[in-house]
Amino acid sequence: MVTPPGEYTLSLPLPESLVDRIVFVATNQEEGETMRITTLFAMALIILAPVAASADFEAEIRAAVVESYAAMERDLVDTRDSISKDGALQFWSSGGLMLLSAPEGPAIEYTSFSVRPKHIEVIRLADDAAVALYYAEGSMQPKGRALVPRYLTRVMEVYVREDGAWKARAGHWSPLQGGGGTSRATD
Repeated sequence: MVTPPGEYTLSLPLPESLVDRIVFVATNQEEGETMRITTLFAMALIILAPVAASADFEAEIRAAVVESYAAMERDLVDTRDSISKDGALQFWSSGGLMLLSAPEGPAIEYTSFSVRPKHIEVIRLADDAAVALYYAEGSMQPKGRALVPRYLTRVMEVYVREDGAWKARAGHWSPLQGGGGTSRATD
């Protein structure tokens, strides 16, 4: 006897081919083989749950990176809202020495800011820490400084989760060949 087809809902973002296989197996079993169906479904959930959780984690970090650049473009100011309450050790694209950017430090204002993060990759370090690597490209002009018409840098930032939000704890910006970082006076 064949089990009648039923409706099956999966709440995880599973590959369509896997969903089709689970539904096929579940709807074409002889009586008494429900344990096989349950086992197959449970295995799929156990194997794929970390993948779904990792995708959400990475999406949160990417969103934090994108939002920090969008806020600077929208408001023409870096209010330092994206920095950890403990500050962030940073190497800026102008060269220079390591510095500690404090969240309560002075805001950096811009005459123009059109820099976008691209190709963001995320490496999960722990449930509350990750590294984001990406390129930042565009143009910017800090108030009172020269225009940087071809801002093009490689970026590595360490993010930590604080009070449910992702905050930068460390960062390194280095110019790519053919592009430029901020002027030395910007630091």
